[in-house]
Amino acid sequence: MIYGEGAPLDSLNLVNLIMLVEQHIMDVSGAEIVLASEAAMSRKRSPYRSVSALADYAVEVAQEMAG
Repeated sequence: MIYGEGAPLDSLNLVNLIMLVEQHIMDVSGAEIVLASEAAMSRKRSPYRSVSALADYAVEVAQEMAG
């Protein structure tokens, strides 16, 4: 777990991580995606619970944007 009770990241560090991931995706692919959204926060299973969950969520968001 990367965020939540007992996890290594607090909310500020999570925001910084998400911004870095978004920037890296833009640098590598040119795609501008938003990983911090109300939709992400309201999910039953948080996309921020693990690195693999965040990666899966980033792919999902990118695919939705591609249409």
